[in-house]
Amino acid sequence: MKPTLLIMVLLVVLLAACQTAAPIETEAPSSVETRVPNPTQVVITPSATTPAVAVKTPEPTDNGPYPGAVEPTKYDPNNPAPYPGPGEGGTPVEWEEATRLLLEGKVTQVTSFDNLMVIMVLKDGETVNTRQPTLNAVLDVIDECGDLCKDIELLTE
Repeated sequence: MKPTLLIMVLLVVLLAACQTAAPIETEAPSSVETRVPNPTQVVITPSATTPAVAVKTPEPTDNGPYPGAVEPTKYDPNNPAPYPGPGEGGTPVEWEEATRLLLEGKVTQVTSFDNLMVIMVLKDGETVNTRQPTLNAVLDVIDECGDLCKDIELLTE
């Protein structure tokens, strides 16, 4: 019974310690005398923040982009991207043809995607794409190729 009583007393003391203090009422000064707050009292004055002024965005003209918007870059055949994306995969080939190209050492770069798509850049600059039968099957073919494929740049996305 004593441990329960001790726990209840501690709980009451903790609850009493967590109570907020009652607000301090002050009287308006009736004369010239200035009141000095008690040094043990903490005076908190609320502060307000002023919201920022909204700036109106100018409307676009002639159905163009909003001012300051960056236009997406268009494909430029004279300045191709350094790595082909999924939509720029070049010539589609069967998996067997892609395997043959790898094993003959004609590939400089392989990009493998999680959706089994593989894009390969050949040494002559041509780009081909294929669909591998299983995830990372292209890596197995490169391992099988050995030293002939050791310089292939591998990218995974």
